[in-house]
Amino acid sequence: MPSPSPGETSGGRPEAPGIAMREVGFSSDLQRQRTRRAALRRRVVVLLFFVSLLGSVQTASPAFISLAYLWAALLAASWVWARLGLAGLELQRVLRSPRSQAGAIIEERFVLRNRSRLPHYWVELWDESTLPDHHASTVLTGLGPHTSRHWAVHTLCAERGRFQLGPLTARVADPFGLFLNEKRFPQTADLVVHPYTARLPGLILAPSGLPGGTAVERKTAAVTPSAAGVREYAPGDSMTRIHWPSTARRDRLISKEFELDPKADVWLVVDSQRDVHCRLALPAPSEPARDTPFWARRPQFHLPPATEEYCVAAAASLVNYFLHHDRSVGLAAYAQQREVIQPDRGERQRERLMERLATLRAESHLSLADALRLEGASFPRGSTVVLISPSAEMGVAVAAQQLRSRGINVAVVLIERGSFGSQQSVAEVALRLRGLRVDVRLVRRDEDLSSALIGHSLTPRLTPWRPAV
Repeated sequence: MPSPSPGETSGGRPEAPGIAMREVGFSSDLQRQRTRRAALRRRVVVLLFFVSLLGSVQTASPAFISLAYLWAALLAASWVWARLGLAGLELQRVLRSPRSQAGAIIEERFVLRNRSRLPHYWVELWDESTLPDHHASTVLTGLGPHTSRHWAVHTLCAERGRFQLGPLTARVADPFGLFLNEKRFPQTADLVVHPYTARLPGLILAPSGLPGGTAVERKTAAVTPSAAGVREYAPGDSMTRIHWPSTARRDRLISKEFELDPKADVWLVVDSQRDVHCRLALPAPSEPARDTPFWARRPQFHLPPATEEYCVAAAASLVNYFLHHDRSVGLAAYAQQREVIQPDRGERQRERLMERLATLRAESHLSLADALRLEGASFPRGSTVVLISPSAEMGVAVAAQQLRSRGINVAVVLIERGSFGSQQSVAEVALRLRGLRVDVRLVRRDEDLSSALIGHSLTPRLTPWRPAV
């Protein structure tokens, strides 16, 4: 693979640290600077105290004695001010939902209560959340005794993944900056940001002409068109599973068993090889003023310029589409580790797939062709396999041809790596797949993902396919 062009990094991950890490590092550096400055001021005051004390001993002058008392009183009062500056503070933070989606807005509410009889004139709050652009750090002034302050933070989820909100640290200092004090509020919340999904209203890949086929001998808890037999009723079985004729004959509840329908299975195979992914480095956008209302400074969401993100977004969009049309969807990828989720239906399967895609990273050294050699045996004949890859290697076409020779319907979503600054293009792979009569979708950077996935097939003889519902 050629070396990345200027502005491009390989591996699918940015070389520069994330925004959240920069903010945490900035907070730590600023705190160290403040600590050093406070220590320097204390040394100066202590030095002045000893100089005044020495002058009072040598000269017995009331002025030196008064100055010595002044410096001592200043140190004592500053210490007491800093110690009592956080007395009785309690923080409550509430996240409206532990799950969100890239491009959506989360809301986190904060309540800071002062349980003491002393007012707090100035409290600085530093948040250590890992969610990018989550600006929960703030400064509160004029918090009276037995009062509370409420505020909310709205954040646009610009990246998928698993993040931690919190903890938060409250810091105060005396008016002269001689002593610092801090209190840590350990409350945290886990947030899972699902990948961005494009809405696919109607037509999509054309993998099969029939909605069903011969059942495979593999039991499933879902209700499918393929009935395998009957069994004794088990607690938790729904009323729709009960076989009433057998129940009447045996005078006890009898449930139906079902087998998987192979042509209802859709396998999504995401290419997670590090070397085939690339990322286009873009300059950081300028941030608006912090006092601007959120609705006025809300940025427009765009997928990060990385082939990895487009692959995951395409997979998530297909998951939503096929599950909405009552298809069984599974996932196979070799990323940080082997990621295989067997096909199933329902909302629970959607959550399972979305959470796995949210943390999927292209960190494997295994090519897509090698991954299919390892997992291809688990794809039943008549099922559908959708390959999602930015690879410009002909191994993708070879793997698709091998799957079709085994009676498996194949469709391919290619991410045009040439639009991400790479010197390679997937055009030749698309033409080769077209010659094999494989349905192909080509996705480019900044192109509407919905239009790219719904667009006309590169294979002329295939007609658009609408799943049976």
